[in-house]
Amino acid sequence: MLDFFRNSDYLNLKKSFGLLDLYELKSQYYQPIIYAPEIIFFSDDQNINNLKEEISPLDLTKKIALAPTEIQNELKASSPPEIIFQETNPSQYVVSIKNSREPFLLILSQTFHPRWQISLPASQAKHIEVNGGTNAWLINKGGDFRIKLYFADQKFLNIALAVSSVAIILSIIYLLKSRKSNNFYAD
Repeated sequence: MLDFFRNSDYLNLKKSFGLLDLYELKSQYYQPIIYAPEIIFFSDDQNINNLKEEISPLDLTKKIALAPTEIQNELKASSPPEIIFQETNPSQYVVSIKNSREPFLLILSQTFHPRWQISLPASQAKHIEVNGGTNAWLINKGGDFRIKLYFADQKFLNIALAVSSVAIILSIIYLLKSRKSNNFYAD
């Protein structure tokens, strides 16, 4: 097993801690957090282990997706659009899409949740699960455009944090005032 890691073309030894070695994946094999795949494998079984025979080592340097067969007829074989994105916070991304040929698959490598939203009408974007548990949208829009990907429930968390912060501040002010009042009468 150690020979596999030491001789791997995909891994670099990062640090050794006696009997424990820490490896990292070489950067050319990282997938961006948001991307349009170059290669799409279709399967009803979202277990990526079943594709070991189909994926060649050269494919690992490309943007790959494992998508459900239900969308196979909706995608045409074309080159993916150029994707440029900016993370505004961990629950929101602004994405610029250039040279899209409709339809295409846009993947957000975050754990799948139905509350991830896209700023396109439902007729132009269908939210699906790909890669065994990440978010994707089948987008039916061509050309150059910008969208926003966001987690819809985040606004409720932000409101709750604001209300809690105000409540804590008011409680501290109340306690400080009542403490001063009690000290005044104690003399």
